[in-house]
Amino acid sequence: MDMSIYYTIMNGRLITVSFRYYNQDQQVRNEEELQIINGVEFYEVARPIYANSNQITSLAMGIIVILIIIIAIIVFLIRRKDKKLFNNSIKDIKLKQYSKFGGLILFFWSLCFYQILLRIIDIDDASKIQNMEFYTNAVTIQSTILVLIAMYQIYITVRRKQDTPKKIKISNIICAVASSIITIARIVYAKIVPLEIYTEEYFRQEISILIVGVIYPLIWILYFNFSKRVQYYYYLPERRNKKVAKDEKSI
Repeated sequence: MDMSIYYTIMNGRLITVSFRYYNQDQQVRNEEELQIINGVEFYEVARPIYANSNQITSLAMGIIVILIIIIAIIVFLIRRKDKKLFNNSIKDIKLKQYSKFGGLILFFWSLCFYQILLRIIDIDDASKIQNMEFYTNAVTIQSTILVLIAMYQIYITVRRKQDTPKKIKISNIICAVASSIITIARIVYAKIVPLEIYTEEYFRQEISILIVGVIYPLIWILYFNFSKRVQYYYYLPERRNKKVAKDEKSI
């Protein structure tokens, strides 16, 4: 027997109890059905308050606007500081351009804030999943590591020192390794302990996370290794001079 109870949450006035029988021999007599209906209990419940989509969108847009304003103010202060450090007697246009905090360095630095926001959302979404402790803990640990790395990169990127690009590259390597290990652990666990949620779509999603988790840091490692702007901004010697010095040392 399958019994369903339908009612209106708005004011609780209309109550419908239905009985469905799949075997004619198991039909319940009307007296027993009436006893079941009379045994139904009702409780007063508080109406849940949900924020509508417009409120959520407005809140998200407000946060983004505030974040953009804060980043713009910080960039203005950094550029003002860089301008004071620059020797105005230098006429090289490229040197003047690359000595400012901008280009892909600024883009990378801004993406670090975006990464923090994404990771916080990941942690919040994972915490709402029931009966998947391993997945929830793995996502929380992975996202926490990535948040800490992004915070470190925000701090280190604006420090104009020769060892800054090296530190950024090392942090990206750690990011790629940590993300890959934890994602692979989730995939292996899903194979060992299969659940209904571990569908083909789940594994495709995990593979895409694994690929992005490697490609994203790799792009920035290559950029901070070969970029002319990075070379000028962080006072790095030219690569050809480093090669000549190495050749002379070998001789």
